[in-house]
Amino acid sequence: PHGLRLPVVPNGIEIERYRADAPRRDFLLWLGRVCEEKGTDIALRVAHRLDLRLIVAGPVHPFAYHQAYFSERVAPLLDEKRRYVGAVALEQKIELLAEARCVLIPSLAAETGSLVAMEAIASGSPVIAFRSGALPEIVERGVTGFIVSSEDEMADAVKRTAEISPVRCREEALRRFDAASMAEGYINLYRHVLLASG
Repeated sequence: PHGLRLPVVPNGIEIERYRADAPRRDFLLWLGRVCEEKGTDIALRVAHRLDLRLIVAGPVHPFAYHQAYFSERVAPLLDEKRRYVGAVALEQKIELLAEARCVLIPSLAAETGSLVAMEAIASGSPVIAFRSGALPEIVERGVTGFIVSSEDEMADAVKRTAEISPVRCREEALRRFDAASMAEGYINLYRHVLLASG
């Protein structure tokens, strides 16, 4: 109203749900809806190239094109080291995020905000993500992970995950992604609009 320029209120998560103190295990994690735009097959190819374990966790929705994508482009890349575990409950998700070497987000969609990236960072897990939508605003290069522009760069970045401090990731999550800060941001925004309109 009245030509107001309103600030963006970033998404937030309940950071206290997530833990960054678990021992890391040597597996990569892909988490989300299994569909082409989320790049599940890309994560699998990266894991094959590096000969690393990968856990693919998330639902395959009952749409013909999602089912076809899974059967034609995801299932052929699964094996003993690259496993699909399906949709996971909250406790299992928390455990996977806390123990992963890193989380791969090769999203081809213009993400408006990635809760998975925030959850990974709150868990002390580095995020390696494509330069899609808001992901470069969430992942800070060399601090909470790496933003990459290709499958080749993603594979190279996996090799650098030891450079990322889980403690620093958690600190950044507390500073930037807390749900209480999000709620406060909305309250301030609404107050500003009401005062300007009044």
